[in-house]
Amino acid sequence: GQLMHALSHDAALYTDGGGKVSAAVLPILGPDRISRFFAGVLKKLQPGFSYKTAMVNGQPGIVTYEHDSPASVFTFLIEDMRISAIYIVVNPDKLRHIR
Repeated sequence: GQLMHALSHDAALYTDGGGKVSAAVLPILGPDRISRFFAGVLKKLQPGFSYKTAMVNGQPGIVTYEHDSPASVFTFLIEDMRISAIYIVVNPDKLRHIR
């Protein structure tokens, strides 16, 4: 739906699990595949999930939580008013400083 229209035709999604948690090893390429990835993730959400918008390294981002503990950080690369890249960090070592 709306996500497809916000993504550039060559958008890519990258995840960083640091080998500690499940993450996509290869980039997910293209609006269709990225949308399907998020549809799959949404189906698996558990009670206790929440999120908030936040500034991440000076850019707008999203922090997700599982039972009030940081679970992931999303950042976006915007080019020509479209999202050209999404970066998702789920590596617990990189989330320790997030509140």
